[in-house]
Amino acid sequence: MVSRSIVLASSDTPVDVSVALDRTELRGARRAFNTMLAWSLGALGMGLMLAVAAQVRFGLAPLKRLRQSLSAMQARRESRLGGKWPTEVEPLVSEINTLLDHNAQALDRSRRQAADLAHAVKTPLAVLANEAASLPGPAADAVSRQVDAMRHQVDRHLARARAAGAAAARGQRIEAGPAVRELTRALTRLHGARQIDIDVQGEGHFAGDRQDLVEMLGNLLDNACQWARSQVRVRLREDTAAAVLEVLVEDDGPGMSPEVRDLATARFGRLDESAAGSGLGLAIVTEIAAMYEGSLDLGASALGGLGARLRLPAGMP
Repeated sequence: MVSRSIVLASSDTPVDVSVALDRTELRGARRAFNTMLAWSLGALGMGLMLAVAAQVRFGLAPLKRLRQSLSAMQARRESRLGGKWPTEVEPLVSEINTLLDHNAQALDRSRRQAADLAHAVKTPLAVLANEAASLPGPAADAVSRQVDAMRHQVDRHLARARAAGAAAARGQRIEAGPAVRELTRALTRLHGARQIDIDVQGEGHFAGDRQDLVEMLGNLLDNACQWARSQVRVRLREDTAAAVLEVLVEDDGPGMSPEVRDLATARFGRLDESAAGSGLGLAIVTEIAAMYEGSLDLGASALGGLGARLRLPAGMP
């Protein structure tokens, strides 16, 4: 117990009053106050931490979305950064899209120049190679070596252009059906005198560059029309589970034996020197398909001729 004196002053006689306080009650009140203060400060600190975490999470959400979009582009699912962006991030997105457009245009120009150059010289090279055989021995060998060297350079630069284009075009989704029908109309007019019937069925999508798709299909269809007697059949099938586009081109021509099918897909490997062309058709299809991790298989056709089965990555929605 604690005894304290309080003096009450009045006009007549001072009075001394002693007040007794319990020290235990004071300690209890102080502990209760400290406990309440600790809980309050703890709740305040937890609230501040949650507020900071929420601010970081939601404030940096556009940057996270930007990182995901860039990762998607790296995986070639998208070619540009689309959608709406906050005002703080929009200038950065705009600059990235401008850079991507500039790079895509430069790459496309380079590919077209390389492809134009390669296609412009491949036929003269094939003619030179054939004419070299009629020259005297030493001259024939010298010309053949130079032609092979030029072929090597053309093939190398064309392959580099195609590889760059294949990598850049993975995010595209091209409809294969309209491309096949467009080629069919052109080849029907080209081979009109022979009255070749070209039957096209099915649909599908290709994950790549439309120019590469047209070149592959054009070579397969042109080869089939050259050797067909009267009928060419094209079947398109898309396996969505495996993400594969399968194109089967068949003709009713003489076909080819298994022994010579490897030669048909080799560059400048020609089975009939009297046929038109430079012997690059099936080899070009094989090379372009390989750029997209696809394949070309040759076999017997149900029509009696050659069946060319082209497998390519399918463009998924």
